[in-house]
Amino acid sequence: MVKYTEIDIIYNYPVFKYFNWLKSVGFRSPTQQNTIITLFMLLSIIIASFIDNSFILDENNIGLFQHPSIWFFFVTQFVFPLTLFKSVKKLLCIFDWKELIVTRKFIENHYTDFINYLSIFTKRESNTSVVLFNIMIILGLIAFIWNTLQNQLPYKFLGFDFWDSFNYQWGYWVTRIYKFYLWVLLLPSLAHIQVGIMLTIRKIIIKANLQNEVILEPYHKDCNGGAKAFIDTIIHSIAPILFFVGIHNIIVINIHKQIDYTTILGLLFASLIFLSFYLIPAFYLKKIIVSEKEKFLNEISHLQNSLLEIAFKNNSNIKVNIDAITSLTTISKKIKSIPNWPQFAYISKLLSLAISPTILNIIIKLIV
Repeated sequence: MVKYTEIDIIYNYPVFKYFNWLKSVGFRSPTQQNTIITLFMLLSIIIASFIDNSFILDENNIGLFQHPSIWFFFVTQFVFPLTLFKSVKKLLCIFDWKELIVTRKFIENHYTDFINYLSIFTKRESNTSVVLFNIMIILGLIAFIWNTLQNQLPYKFLGFDFWDSFNYQWGYWVTRIYKFYLWVLLLPSLAHIQVGIMLTIRKIIIKANLQNEVILEPYHKDCNGGAKAFIDTIIHSIAPILFFVGIHNIIVINIHKQIDYTTILGLLFASLIFLSFYLIPAFYLKKIIVSEKEKFLNEISHLQNSLLEIAFKNNSNIKVNIDAITSLTTISKKIKSIPNWPQFAYISKLLSLAISPTILNIIIKLIV
């Protein structure tokens, strides 16, 4: 059985291969290389703004140090790859998981098939993979073109000038390079990996269910019957991005001093993507959990009825049997308490925390 590393998956994308030369100067891991590129982009923008003398602008115009939303781009550029690479590594090391709703024998028998599926997807060797990757690049390109148009005519679109508009040539051209890299090259590649992880986990869940290799544990410490690990592997890498988008929206609304519908649509789009990444695997897990719970409860009900029948026939064992029935009732309650949609409460809280500040801010702006 061949074991993969996260590098085998991540370097399937040109945007990461381009910086492989950083190995020669001591930065061997993708995380280290991404950190260096992020710092380089940050330094380039600061230098460009320094040349343009646009750190602080007067009147209603926005300078680099008056425009905190740009810093969230750098935070995203650093954090998203960091969390995503951890998710890739976690999936590749599925043998070490202590929380599994499928049998370890099943994972051992099919590990190579599943990771080969992820590898083929990230290499864009299937039609679905190619189409999805192209769509992501097109969406990034549309965002880049729209932003470029806004920056060429700042007064027309926003009513004020800012540090990376066409009027500040160094800031404008450096951010064109940076945003093209971020929106057209980096983020589509990261999103494509994320989709690959989600589809691989979906494949594991479906196949395990078909082969009856599912184990629902009522007393599992994750309170989800053992299903939590699959959801966390997908969600934990993109949850920070949802918060960054929400915070970014609040800042943009306050800086622009008006409701920015583009950023609001961005938050709604990010929330929809986040919810989709949860719902697709959770839908299949729900079917398994409901089926396993029903099986458990039917077995317990049959056993309780048998114990009750024996208790009436044999008076000497009544107390023992009644105690056993009571214990089984407690187990039934525990089984029923397992959520059909694993981690749904957690996901709902994340979405509420990310969206509610923006909604509240909009309401205040409309009232005031």
